[in-house]
Amino acid sequence: MCPLFDMVNILLWISFFGFGAFSPSECRPRVRITQISFDFDVKLGNGTTWLTDDRTVNVVFDLKKGLKTMKSRFKVDLIRRQRTFNAIANATRDYCAQTPIINKIWAKFSHVFLQTSNFPSTCPIPKNTYYVRNLSFPEQFLPNYMPALDFVVETTFLHRMYFNQEEVLLKYVTRGKLIP
Repeated sequence: MCPLFDMVNILLWISFFGFGAFSPSECRPRVRITQISFDFDVKLGNGTTWLTDDRTVNVVFDLKKGLKTMKSRFKVDLIRRQRTFNAIANATRDYCAQTPIINKIWAKFSHVFLQTSNFPSTCPIPKNTYYVRNLSFPEQFLPNYMPALDFVVETTFLHRMYFNQEEVLLKYVTRGKLIP
């Protein structure tokens, strides 16, 4: 990592959360999911989602038609009191391209996603019933100094319906809290 990037990152944390955010903590923060929403294009599939507990997500999605292309978009917003820190992670990626994921948060979450699902890691994506079982954010990647926060994680999969137009295949939004 670049030392300048580390310094800028620390300064952003201080300006957003204040100095009290860096008080020592004896354990890692816990992720608690408070709300989930799952929307999809009914012409291409149907599905359902549920929580096993307050931190574990499950999804079943029946894809009615195979897809030749797909893009995935991942966005994370943090909220503390009245202040919102928008898009600490915000990236769109061609799911079918075999390029490495540069965003570290997305790379870690993507790895966990592929371990807990039967979703293919390459294209084309065949017609099938896909699942995600017992997906939870790997809390070991959270720093000890995280303050109490609310978060919104939005994952959207887009497909190319026509030559120059992308449409939403599915959109999954998770709202929750980080509890120190």
